[in-house]
Amino acid sequence: MLLISILSVFYFNFTVGQNGQQCTTEKRCQCKDVESGLFADCSGLNLNSYPKFFDGIVTIDVSFNKLKNFPSTIDVPTSLKHLNLSGNLLARIDTDKSRKLFTYINNLESLNLSSNFIPLDPKIYTKNIFMKLTKLKSLDLTRNTLTRYEFRNLDRVIQPLVSLKTFAIDGSEKISFGV
Repeated sequence: MLLISILSVFYFNFTVGQNGQQCTTEKRCQCKDVESGLFADCSGLNLNSYPKFFDGIVTIDVSFNKLKNFPSTIDVPTSLKHLNLSGNLLARIDTDKSRKLFTYINNLESLNLSSNFIPLDPKIYTKNIFMKLTKLKSLDLTRNTLTRYEFRNLDRVIQPLVSLKTFAIDGSEKISFGV
């Protein structure tokens, strides 16, 4: 009986958070208090869809799942500053859902899209895709699908990212900046 009580308290602290605030509808996610708000760790849970994340969350990690689409604006809070979507099955970034998401979470400071299947292609990364993410400081696009097409002027895609300090891409000689 004592073991069940201890496990219940442990489970409550990570699912609901140490301050008693629940952070997501997915019970397997761990919710942790961090300096600036709540961190929802839903990594490696084989998720096929996004849970709903509640207000007050500043960091969402849904890396290494089986997610094929971007989250809907109703699933993420406007307080979101860090979003890790790495290691999923994302193949397109130029969808209505992603455009709405990037407009909705305009306080985002870091976005990790690495290790997906999003080709570095001018048809995928349109000029205005990141237009509203003016607070973004870190963008990781590494380990995605290589492009067959030449991608000139990738700098125009990231130009609206006036706060960007770290931009990571790899793998193609067909990408150029300022040409």
